[in-house]
Amino acid sequence: MTDGPPASLSHPADPAVSPSSRRRGRVLVLNRWAAPGCAALLIFFTCGYFQNSRPGWNVNSQFGLTAAIAERGTLRIDLYHNRPETETGDKAFFEGHYYSDKSPVTAFLGVPAFWAYAAAVKAMGRAVDYDAARYWVTWLTIGAAAAVLAGLLTGMLQSEGVPPARAARAGALWIAATPLLTYAILFFNYLPACAMALGGLLLTAPAWRPDAAAPACTRLLLGGLLLGLAAWTLNTMALAALVVAVGLAAGLIRRERSAGGVARAFAPWALGCLLGVAGQMGYTLALFGEVASPYAYEADPFFREQMARGFMGATRPRAWVAWLVTFHPFQGLFLWFPIVLVALLGVFARLAGKRAGRTDALIALAIFAGLLLYNSAYFMWWGGWAYAPRHLIPALPFLASGLAGWLGSRRRAVRRAVLGLALIGAVFNVAALALDPQPPPGLLQEELMAPEMVDAWPSPFLALQRYVWLGNQTDNNWGTALGLTGWASLVPLWIVWGVALILFGRLEGPRRGAAERAAP
Repeated sequence: MTDGPPASLSHPADPAVSPSSRRRGRVLVLNRWAAPGCAALLIFFTCGYFQNSRPGWNVNSQFGLTAAIAERGTLRIDLYHNRPETETGDKAFFEGHYYSDKSPVTAFLGVPAFWAYAAAVKAMGRAVDYDAARYWVTWLTIGAAAAVLAGLLTGMLQSEGVPPARAARAGALWIAATPLLTYAILFFNYLPACAMALGGLLLTAPAWRPDAAAPACTRLLLGGLLLGLAAWTLNTMALAALVVAVGLAAGLIRRERSAGGVARAFAPWALGCLLGVAGQMGYTLALFGEVASPYAYEADPFFREQMARGFMGATRPRAWVAWLVTFHPFQGLFLWFPIVLVALLGVFARLAGKRAGRTDALIALAIFAGLLLYNSAYFMWWGGWAYAPRHLIPALPFLASGLAGWLGSRRRAVRRAVLGLALIGAVFNVAALALDPQPPPGLLQEELMAPEMVDAWPSPFLALQRYVWLGNQTDNNWGTALGLTGWASLVPLWIVWGVALILFGRLEGPRRGAAERAAP
């Protein structure tokens, strides 16, 4: 399937083209636009299905800032950092006041949803319930970001030649079968950053693709802005912005004939990126009177000292840690989320394919490799309470491009095997996060900081599975509200998914009749 419109739309008056072919062409074009929306709606519904009751410090730090801005118009979390509903140890302390030590972008995005919730409960004569407010703000902010990401993934796969139905199924399943869904039901900064970064990449990519027209300056400006905002939202996304910048420069060098032409074409993107990250400088200036990371004023002295070591807490890469977060039962990304390994193999395959896809593949691989090196060198490499290697999450949107080759295969068995593997992965991932997306690691922090000395490693993901499939109670969700318990509480969600994935098949459009296929 090509990226352009069908020939029947280009020549509607051509007598050689039958009316049924023209209708089919119009349907296919409409379905190409509808597919991202279908994937987005399914993911948005899924995010709202879960009502996590154990948010943790990271969530409370960012949500406390949202509440402080919405209710009191301040960036200080003095009244929220030790409140029972928003208690957090992830905070900075400066001149007698407490601040969130996280990027404020996610907190800013949550303010309109908080205002809407507060106005609704006030109209009903009730006081703000912070647990309920956190649910609605998370769904309407992080869930919306996850939905946007699903739509972007679907559009990306379609641009690689994947038909709409397959692209929509894969876009939704990529979220559900990976740790992206885990952090789509928590007020973390991963999903907003991922959506911004992938959007920035897709806007920038035509500049290095030899078969694409040179992108307009406004497109490059917006692409750079989104990647800059992604880096402000999640600092490790700065690696993605840097890799994309290198890819853009290399593409412009091949496209332009002079150094001046390269500079003029690169300038809008660079300006947008600088504008995006400028918020970080302005924010820290407003808080601390200098451009600095909030971690420099961390309230916890141990965390402050560790973050000051090396590069943002990362010193030297460790091969054993890299194994623990990729293939080991403790947090193995490829072991517990095998669709990611399939996508990575697909990215490698693109390197041997057409020139048009090689730069995209190199960018995806460079981002993943860089994050893996950083993760293996970071002092808190396990990511706190988590069953997945959350520091590798920023690489997932880019690795998804590796699915295109598998889903575009002429062999139906290959296509079905990939989507089936993703579906099975989604079932088990949903079961885990339904119980607790942030389980304790099962080891002391001192043991985790010296992983070479650990003899017996637990598997949080496997422990969650055993508990849920034995029929024990999950955390609150729409199924438990109906009186269902354990894995049975997920049945309504699975029914919706089953119906949706079947209906997505209609996105392929009407099939040609036998007479039409036989016509010359």
